[in-house]
Amino acid sequence: MNSFLAKYDIIFCDDMGRNTLEGKLGSGTALLSVACILLLTMVGCRSSYQASSNVAGAEEVLVELDLPPYQPASPRFFDILHTRLDLEFDWENKWVIGQADITLKPYFYPQNQLMLDAKSFEIIGCDLVQNSDAVPMEFQYDGESVYINLEKDYKRSDTLSIRMKYIAKPYDRAAQTGQAVTSDRGLFFVNPTGADTLKPRQLWTQGETQFNSRWFPTIDAPNERFTQEIFLTVDSSLTTLSNGVLQSTGYLGNGLKKDHWKLDKPHAPYLAMIAVGNFAKVDDWADSLQLSYYVEPAFEKYAKDIFGNTPEMIAYFSQVLDYPYPWAKYDQIVVRDYVSGAMENTTASVFMEDLQVSRRELLDDHWDGIIAHELFHQWFGDLVTCESWANLALNEGFANYSEYMWNEHKYGKEEADYNLWIEKDNYLAEVADGKVDPIINYFYENPDDLFDSHRYSKAGLVLHMLRNYTGNEAFFASLNHYLKANAYQSVEIDDLRKSFEAVTGEDLQWFFEQWFELPGHPVLEVSTSYANDSLTININQLQVSDSIGLFVFPLDIQIWEGTTSTTHELLVDAPEITMTLPLSQEPTLVEVDPGRVLLAEIYQPKTSQELLMAFSNGSSFALRREALETLFSEGDSTTIGKAALLGLADPSPRLREMTLDNLIGRDHLTNPDIARAVQKLTSDSRSLVRAAAFSAYSETQSNDIDEVMMKALADSSYSVIGAGLEVLLQDYVEDPIWLKEFLGLTHLNIAAPIAGYYNQQVKEGHLGWYNKNLLSFHGMDRWMFLQYYIEYVVLTDLYKDESTAKVLTYIATNDNEYYNRIAAFQSMTLVIPEIPENRKILASIAAKEEDHRARAVMNSLLASEGN
Repeated sequence: MNSFLAKYDIIFCDDMGRNTLEGKLGSGTALLSVACILLLTMVGCRSSYQASSNVAGAEEVLVELDLPPYQPASPRFFDILHTRLDLEFDWENKWVIGQADITLKPYFYPQNQLMLDAKSFEIIGCDLVQNSDAVPMEFQYDGESVYINLEKDYKRSDTLSIRMKYIAKPYDRAAQTGQAVTSDRGLFFVNPTGADTLKPRQLWTQGETQFNSRWFPTIDAPNERFTQEIFLTVDSSLTTLSNGVLQSTGYLGNGLKKDHWKLDKPHAPYLAMIAVGNFAKVDDWADSLQLSYYVEPAFEKYAKDIFGNTPEMIAYFSQVLDYPYPWAKYDQIVVRDYVSGAMENTTASVFMEDLQVSRRELLDDHWDGIIAHELFHQWFGDLVTCESWANLALNEGFANYSEYMWNEHKYGKEEADYNLWIEKDNYLAEVADGKVDPIINYFYENPDDLFDSHRYSKAGLVLHMLRNYTGNEAFFASLNHYLKANAYQSVEIDDLRKSFEAVTGEDLQWFFEQWFELPGHPVLEVSTSYANDSLTININQLQVSDSIGLFVFPLDIQIWEGTTSTTHELLVDAPEITMTLPLSQEPTLVEVDPGRVLLAEIYQPKTSQELLMAFSNGSSFALRREALETLFSEGDSTTIGKAALLGLADPSPRLREMTLDNLIGRDHLTNPDIARAVQKLTSDSRSLVRAAAFSAYSETQSNDIDEVMMKALADSSYSVIGAGLEVLLQDYVEDPIWLKEFLGLTHLNIAAPIAGYYNQQVKEGHLGWYNKNLLSFHGMDRWMFLQYYIEYVVLTDLYKDESTAKVLTYIATNDNEYYNRIAAFQSMTLVIPEIPENRKILASIAAKEEDHRARAVMNSLLASEGN
């Protein structure tokens, strides 16, 4: 699974991330809706527990703060062998009408009662099927589980088949919401009656963590596995998708068809899926493996642009793991109103609608990261599955690290290291917010609590350290051993450790214990001194005093003498380590962990000259980025000027873009040398660099700014055009002739600067344009544009317009993202004094809101209006 919303929260709440968003969108509006403040405050910190252990042998210290309950792996009473589902759908009532035939046997001990998870069902009957005869069984049902009384004790050598006829009603109870998955319904109907003209008619499922038992009966635990067949009866005009391979389609003669899907290798219950809708199916191939991309018909021509690297990904992952793709086919489908970022259902990954973009939009960025993430799960998560949610990192940590692997393979190590830096920042932001857990954590209230930057980002960073410690060959040989030893089974962290030990011959308990099973990370204070032809390096682990504990790790230290360097390895195994080296001259630079491989916070004071040298000579992207960031934040004007010229010429487009972003708003852009370097970058090969260059060039004292900016409008990239619009529209009071050609482009980078211009000039007559854009956007794009929208309707008195109320009501009621519903609701409160009947509408919206976060804010807003 890819929890995209969680990443948004971290990025948006971070100062650098917020500035980046503002830089791309422009500053054309002065309004910051209360919704913004609400969104930021809702990302609250969660307390946890901290543990400390000296893995070198000191006494363990454990500090418990409101320790959540211990959550072991689910006990095994029965083992499901095969599940056969025959499903029809009542779209109006949002029901699933089903028959489930479940073949199973006792796991070890004799059993005379079977418990199946079946949430919010109407159970019509349960039968024991014997030799084609169906014998009714007594059962009890509590709304969550069904308890079937068996007529005798069944032994582990016995096999039995249970048939249940039922109606699943996932909408008959209030949905529970979470951070990673925003609803636990399990099966979702989108626009089921077709009344919403802005959305297609679809249904799809989302089973992780234990939500598939809302549409079929099962033992809903990750350590269960079964093969399956699913028969789907739907309107013959609709396309279906499920796990495995489509076996047949039977047309029933009444406008309906029945599709038969079969998965002949076992997988966990949460990985079962179905999807139904009007999808365009685009076929592709990875050698002899069939691939299919399912998108809405309007995006059919872009499907291979979006997913087209999948064949190469499969070939690369299969080669580097020395383990072929383990399933019969691979499908990828994009759905509306998805409740997470993406989900790695076996053979059929589901993605949020953000992936439906045009070829032109892909000029600025691609979705390779999330596509690689879900694909890698087909090995790590689907083939080999965590036995409990406590071991979730065995799924998500590997999928997270696959993004690094793919970037390194396809786009180079520096692009991979850029994304690794983002992952580290995500993890450290979560720690700063108060959450410090072990990666493998058996203490939690809800499995959703584990879908965070510890299980994703930190786990991926730890795997990167493990790869660097063992070396490439041993790392991938160990992964191959792990996959082969545990194929189609569930695992815990010790299984991974044993595979690495089996390959390397080394006891790695010390590594796995401190990095996977204990919380925190090293915080290093580094100081150096030179005297009497000797260099002394002192390393102090500060986190030991914070009850996290001592870490033991090898550490590279790079010492520069002039323009040459030597690297020494130091074993850090004590709270404070001092290393003394003979040196004939004072070093020009000392770098601890120069590759920035160690997951640690390193505090080492450097002079401006040392930082400039680190940037000029640093072999790693991370080291150069860190030096550049420090130079811009702490350097004097002369130093920043030198850093700017170096950064603008850096081989990494990410650092060129970062340099441009840091120059905006500084007097250094009036420097002729810097201005010339910036203008050169307006022709950079990377569109985001060009966009940043155009924005920066507007602040130079050049005489040709307008002429240069008009070149931005001729660019193919929406980001570049948006940068040009942001600058050029500041000079106009009346609409320029060329503005018309951009009014039809519904892209945030285009719409935001135009909206900023309309708002600044209080341009009336454009409400239709605002409505069209707002309803076309979704997710964070809609949230950002909503700020412009509200300012416009307030400035032009159009908050009284009937269409404004309809648009805001639609978003407050139907938007898939809780933060958009909040923002629209809050905006509607602005018109309560003018239109009193809106209070009834708002009260109705708040009463129907299922997300506890959104409902609390809505009720608070209503209460404040009442006062």
